[in-house]
Amino acid sequence: MYACRSLIFANLDPCRLGFLARYRNIPRSTLYIIGAKLLCALVGASFMLILNIFLRKRGMSDVQIGSIAAFQYAGGLLLSLPQGLLLRGRRLKPFLLAGAMGVPVLALLVLLCFHEGYWMSGKCLLLLLSMSLLQLDSFSLPFIVRTQHKASEPEAISLAYATHAAATILSGLLIIALGTWWADSFVASGEMEYVALSLIACAAIPAVILVMRAKEPVPDPSGKIVIGNLGAAFQGYDWVPLAKGLFPTMLLAIGAGLTIPFINLYFNAVFKVDSAALAIIGMCTSGLVFFTAIAVPAIRRRFGYEIAITLMQCLAVLMLIGLALTELFAHLPWMVGLAIAFFMLRGPLMNMAGPMSNELVMNYVGKRNQDLAGALHASIWGGAWFVSARIFEVLRGSGIPYYQIFLSTACLYMVAIFLYFLLIRDYSRRLKE
Repeated sequence: MYACRSLIFANLDPCRLGFLARYRNIPRSTLYIIGAKLLCALVGASFMLILNIFLRKRGMSDVQIGSIAAFQYAGGLLLSLPQGLLLRGRRLKPFLLAGAMGVPVLALLVLLCFHEGYWMSGKCLLLLLSMSLLQLDSFSLPFIVRTQHKASEPEAISLAYATHAAATILSGLLIIALGTWWADSFVASGEMEYVALSLIACAAIPAVILVMRAKEPVPDPSGKIVIGNLGAAFQGYDWVPLAKGLFPTMLLAIGAGLTIPFINLYFNAVFKVDSAALAIIGMCTSGLVFFTAIAVPAIRRRFGYEIAITLMQCLAVLMLIGLALTELFAHLPWMVGLAIAFFMLRGPLMNMAGPMSNELVMNYVGKRNQDLAGALHASIWGGAWFVSARIFEVLRGSGIPYYQIFLSTACLYMVAIFLYFLLIRDYSRRLKE
């Protein structure tokens, strides 16, 4: 793999390829971890694409699906903070390896339970699966920061961030293939989704090998916190910059949790879009997200955080508002195309800000807080989506239409964008001092 990478990048002309040439400086061990993250992200992406459709075809309502979705994100709420507090001075590779081993096994068990109707067992296993996925999400970013040269750190973070988009593309291709070429082979309702998700879970198995091949530098044990000494754990970090850096992320995550996990239900319920078409939409959107994420470091260097983060997010909010309003005119035959266009534009615009906001927060909190910030970032997204799934369950159970939920998300986004703007100003002021 490394030989192939060297051969490909050896003849790169930075003047002609611009920002792409910087990716050749990413260390091999970082690429192994990013590769493992990609394989495990296949499971998360495929579950995001069609698990809700699979559950609906198995006879579950929106309220019941919202309840199950809460278990999918509860792992981050339960595990990230304890792990993050004790992370400093410890090796990250054992956590990454545990996650890589757990993801394919637990994903297969979850699908088997839901397929056979063991709902409670499936929920509990889904909680464990979310904890396994969390290991790759939480500890890949601190691993990159520890092993990466500062000059190519933005490229490594962007490449790691782009794994979710790439995973959506790859899993979407398999779902489309099964739905198109072998549709007649699936007689039982939801059988195609079950087979597709099971095959994708098996594809994550080689992630174990990639994590094992990665080399991690020996961490500095001087700041290591002893397990059981919670007082020292809390005192060893700077909580004010951590709170200021991560609070906008929390608002953004709560809003996103009301939209992203249930966008497939929206298209299915309002426009009758099925799994294969949803996979195509998700795949095309993720293609845009992937290529824009790769270009993020160059955009940030050209325009700075203030324009690159806040402007992109504001445009994404406008696309979300447009998507929400399409429900009011769903009877028009061309409205489904407009809804898809709004959705496909919202994705890359919002996700372009993701790697830059991650980099901003990691720089803002300082080196001694970066391990905890990386873990808390995943905890916030998992915890916020757990809360959002519960809110979605209540709102849909009360008959609240999708467009009102999406417009509420837009309001949360705008507050988060304003707080990011203030954070960027504070960070710029600190750099000048």
